[in-house]
Amino acid sequence: MNILLTCQNLVERAGSKQYCHALAAAWRNQHEVTVAAWGPADGPMGQDMKEVAHKVVHIDNLEGSFDLGIVSPSVCFERAAECCDTIINVSHGIVELEAPVKGADHYVYISEEAERHWRHARHLMGDGWRDSVIRNPIDLSRYYPVEPPRKRVECIAHFSNYDELPGLAEVCKSRHIRFHRIKHQPYPVVLEQLNDADLVFAVGRSALEAMACGREVAFCDNRNYYDVDGAALADGLASEVYRHARFNNCSGRWAGHQWGPRTYIAGAIDLYNEDAAWANRGLVVGSHDHHRIANKLLRTVGLEEVGNVA
Repeated sequence: MNILLTCQNLVERAGSKQYCHALAAAWRNQHEVTVAAWGPADGPMGQDMKEVAHKVVHIDNLEGSFDLGIVSPSVCFERAAECCDTIINVSHGIVELEAPVKGADHYVYISEEAERHWRHARHLMGDGWRDSVIRNPIDLSRYYPVEPPRKRVECIAHFSNYDELPGLAEVCKSRHIRFHRIKHQPYPVVLEQLNDADLVFAVGRSALEAMACGREVAFCDNRNYYDVDGAALADGLASEVYRHARFNNCSGRWAGHQWGPRTYIAGAIDLYNEDAAWANRGLVVGSHDHHRIANKLLRTVGLEEVGNVA
């Protein structure tokens, strides 16, 4: 099949673009995969995408037709509809750019939170609305444990493209803990620093990638649009709360806990357990394997599955 994946741009390495990268990796040996960006297509993420996709283009330069389009965000929908026989419209979150667009064959949300948020749209789309929750795909051959976590926290990473968690570097220094700030780094650096860390502060897809490396993760969401005055919306450690946190894609939204950063950081360090950290890999394998997610997407629209069937 010819498959089209769309995204907002291919500049910075970020969640929805890594979503496309994981699907392209899952399909590259069975299908012809094109990735099209609404914005610039030639940044660092675009270079990464060329390793797994057959073509990487700006959406205005799309040529030919496609059997299937996996389409997000909403600004890509109109152009994709012109060249795709079948469209799955994916909502990654709750901002307006992720709103479902009328005319797709199936609608997918990566979390129950996104499903709840956009449920009202079902009343706007008319009869025949078909949708489902299908979680973030993680390429388990790309994010994997190199070394087991240590018995105690000797290294911490903050893995996020947003502002650094206030106080984190200072707490690490006071406790003689090494610190990595992972932001817009190339993949080899990300893999190395995640595996050097014992405890990772992360949110959303970044949290899942760290868990896939067998790290303990503190779900910690300090994105500036929450206006929480330097505090973090925190849900706890992945090993304890993942099955709850996955319903909001491991964000701090709906967590119900607003923490001063130093309090939360100290608590996460004190609760660390190496066995729980190591077990996080299994949680991601069970719910986020990119081959299984890719096949689930194909099943929603009745297309053939090839290999690695869930």
